Amino acid sequence: MTQETAPIKWEEQSISQRKQHFDGVMMQSKDQISQVLPPGFNFDYFHRSIMMILHKTPELLECTRASLYGAILQCGQLGLIPESMFAEATLM
Repeated sequence: MTQETAPIKWEEQSISQRKQHFDGVMMQSKDQISQVLPPGFNFDYFHRSIMMILHKTPELLECTRASLYGAILQCGQLGLIPESMFAEATLM
């Protein structure tokens, strides 16, 4: 008899686990995210940029999952890459 374990809640995850979780959510939501991005805006580049930001600024992963995801989607909808070399947007 195997016992299934419940997923760890976001609040109980380590920063590393949150980063992995967020990466997985973005990849699973690739089609939905791509639909809200402006024409010509590349999901893969956007995704890599987001993951780099989370690597450079792990404190962002202390935000609620909904807040972080919402801020990132809003940047994508506006065609902005947070923390890019052009400083188009900043996540705080």
